[in-house]
Amino acid sequence: MTVPPTTLRYRDRAYCCFAFLGLAVMAILAEPFVSKESSQGYAATVGLGLPLPMLLAFIVGLYLAVRSQWHWPLVILSLITILFWTFTIGSVITESDSESASQKYMEAEDKEAWIYAAISILLPLWWFAIGRWRYKSKTNPDPASATGS
Repeated sequence: MTVPPTTLRYRDRAYCCFAFLGLAVMAILAEPFVSKESSQGYAATVGLGLPLPMLLAFIVGLYLAVRSQWHWPLVILSLITILFWTFTIGSVITESDSESASQKYMEAEDKEAWIYAAISILLPLWWFAIGRWRYKSKTNPDPASATGS
């Protein structure tokens, strides 16, 4: 399968956007592990500094995933991202009033968020370590063999 170099660039950027989303979610989830002295500064940095770049990475990542000729890992990553953020926003909007039900739901949601963060970091790692080079070797033949030397 021949893949144009521009498609590889689209895929590279899309994987970077999704990896950023995974790292940002992991930074949000890591807040309880931050020491009490620096927790307010950390919360302010994460809370004020990440939402706009995360939204931009989400939009650009989805756009580039569509532009990259429906590469199956990007399609899966896009669908997982859309489902995760839909359920996250839906849970914030319809948050339960009972304390025990809310606590159980938050624990389950944290597990889902850790799984999402791991997937959205590991798939781009796979792409840059293994996947990209399979396609690159097919698009850029050895220059020495092209000249007949």
